[in-house]
Amino acid sequence: MNRSTIYEYLRKDTDLMMRFHKVGKGNYPVLIPPYDWDNVFLLINSTRITNFEALILYSKELVVRFSQFDDWQINIPYKDIEYINVKKDLHIGYMGLYDNEKVYR
Repeated sequence: MNRSTIYEYLRKDTDLMMRFHKVGKGNYPVLIPPYDWDNVFLLINSTRITNFEALILYSKELVVRFSQFDDWQINIPYKDIEYINVKKDLHIGYMGLYDNEKVYR
């Protein structure tokens, strides 16, 4: 996948709030779970990530940031992402983006 496809999916098909993060001369989108979500689940390929603070869409990679663990993060190159989904609650099946198409998994 590429950055613009992931950005469009996350902006239009999830309830994540949008902010921006300035680094040097770049201004990068930051997507934050709403405050009323008790839990947040991110699925990337077959990996489930829970309770993250923000998703930052840098030029070549998606950064999943956690603040509750002394500001650590996971960096995932866009080329390695085949499936992505964000939910506020966990269900057996998922509707997400797979190879640039919305699918139910």
